Amino acid sequence: MRNLLFHPKNQLEVHAPISGIVKILSAKAIGELSVRLGGGRVRKGEPIDMQAGILIRRRTGEHVKAGETLATLYSSSPIPPNLAQQYLATISLQKQAYASYSNFRVAAIVETEQGEFEGVNVENAVFPLALCAERVATFSAITKGARNIRQVHLITDSTDKTGTPCGSCRQVLAEFMDPSAKINVYSVSGELVTYKHSDLLPHAFTKKSFPKENK
Repeated sequence: MRNLLFHPKNQLEVHAPISGIVKILSAKAIGELSVRLGGGRVRKGEPIDMQAGILIRRRTGEHVKAGETLATLYSSSPIPPNLAQQYLATISLQKQAYASYSNFRVAAIVETEQGEFEGVNVENAVFPLALCAERVATFSAITKGARNIRQVHLITDSTDKTGTPCGSCRQVLAEFMDPSAKINVYSVSGELVTYKHSDLLPHAFTKKSFPKENK
């Protein structure tokens, strides 16, 4: 087993973004990411990749410097370079969601030319006043001067692949995303489904829809 795990076809190191102390290692997040790599099954009967897994290289309480390796991912399949960082980031961010009424937590990270911006859903006793995570993240990006959303990372409490942006969020994103830009939807079970924006909102109404004289 050890030989199989440490001689995979693909591996990726996860580095510390900043210097500091490792405060927590989330067993849930690590387990879900392992499943995403193929080292576990979401449904009964699914295959398990015996070469997939995660080697944790730092313990809680240890000091680390920015750029040092925190963990190494292994898989038989190619590993997207930012998979671990974005998945773990959305898992962590999801805890900040204010979902006192639905208990349905959502977190979003939008990638722009100005950097990455985060958002969570914020509910209200007056239900229509609630804001979705995607719009919170988008409005934050626009406030900082961003105008082009290159990619979206989204995680919800959905147990299947239906945790996609609502219709309102799809329309808001259409204002700042190319139709071919990607929306990455992570599920709590560790699955990742990637859509093009045009998959979720075909024939979108955008600024291009107005007559030329109004532009």
